[in-house]
Amino acid sequence: EKLALPSSNGFELVDISSITRLEAASNYTHFYMADSRKITVSKTMKEYEDLLEEEGFVRIHQSHIINLRFLSNLKRGKNATAIMQNGDELDISATRKDAFMDIFRAFFKVS
Repeated sequence: EKLALPSSNGFELVDISSITRLEAASNYTHFYMADSRKITVSKTMKEYEDLLEEEGFVRIHQSHIINLRFLSNLKRGKNATAIMQNGDELDISATRKDAFMDIFRAFFKVS
C-alpha cells in the first residue's frame, strides 16, 4: 500500500511499509524511510497518526510516531526508549508509555 506525500511538484508515492518513523517539526512532518531518505511535508503529524495506526504505527511521544516493524529494542524503566533498527533512540513519553506497552504486547505477542 502506498501513501501520497505532497511536495512542491505534486506528490511522492511511498510504500507505507518502507516508512520507519515520523517526526514532528512545528507544522511540518519528517518521514524517515528505510533507505535512509528523509522526506519533509508541510502537514502536521496528527494528520497522519490516524491514517497509519492500522499499519503498525504508534505514537510514542508528542514528536514521534514509529513503525513497530522497524523497532529493534525497547529499553524499559522510568525513561523508556525505543531503539530503531537504524540505531535511532527515541524517548517514549511518560503519558504515552502505558498505551504504547499495551500495543507493543499485542503487536509482538508478548505474554
